[in-house]
Amino acid sequence: MKTWWQTLSIRERGMLIIGLFVGVVFVGYQFIYLPLNGWHADGRAALARARLGYDQVQLAARLHGGQQQRVAAGAADRSTPLNRALANTAAQARLIVSSTDGNSDARVQLTLAPADPAVLYGWIEQVENQYGAVVVEARFSRARNNPALIKTDRLVFTRPALPASATTSSVGGR
Repeated sequence: MKTWWQTLSIRERGMLIIGLFVGVVFVGYQFIYLPLNGWHADGRAALARARLGYDQVQLAARLHGGQQQRVAAGAADRSTPLNRALANTAAQARLIVSSTDGNSDARVQLTLAPADPAVLYGWIEQVENQYGAVVVEARFSRARNNPALIKTDRLVFTRPALPASATTSSVGGR
């Protein structure tokens, strides 16, 4: 290797050194800088999504005074199937249901068109209070064409079973 290097002219040695330098810069850029920059951009996007979610939770808390007002489990209307109750109340609130999936009472999954957050959170509260339903999963995102609206990517309601004491009355017991 040493004899080969010494047989090269100064011009050839210079070109090899410059080529080696360019190769090291290329490899560093391609395999170190670009991945780190991509991870940094992903981190910024995740932070923005987290802040958006936090802002939506704060908005929901402000809209409802941070209080959870629930109707007693026995007072909720359980005769109406949950999927029908969701469709009817969504129509009354002028929310557009894009898709519905699930059992009539056990678990109903909805996808809604973009809506005003106040209307959406008010509707959820109405369904919880009036029909005894509970939101077990919710995925929201900002609407692309109007950031003031939120799009419901997934909203899953269930109606918990009443405890045995709420469905039957004890006769002759303490």
